[in-house]
Amino acid sequence: FTLGFGSILNFISMGFAPSSLLASLGSVQFLSNVLFGKFILKEVITNRILFGTATIVLGNGITVIFGPQQESNYDQNELIDFYDASYIFLLFFETVLAVSMH
Repeated sequence: FTLGFGSILNFISMGFAPSSLLASLGSVQFLSNVLFGKFILKEVITNRILFGTATIVLGNGITVIFGPQQESNYDQNELIDFYDASYIFLLFFETVLAVSMH
């Protein structure tokens, strides 16, 4: 139930802030996992876990402070210009490389 409700709230929030900002804030789940692990499952929190959690919180803070403050709106011609031939070639090359490494 809570996963579905959270997903609905996440979808609604996309109308209020840039998606690049909201996507990075999804990593806050790792902070809640540490807290639930300690208080509900009685797990031991190591220095490594504390360092990783602090890094996530710091990264989210940097994203919020220096991230985009307003959403950009592009028309159809501008969006088409973003997908020029060099980008498509790079995407194709990366896909072939990923499949060949698998």
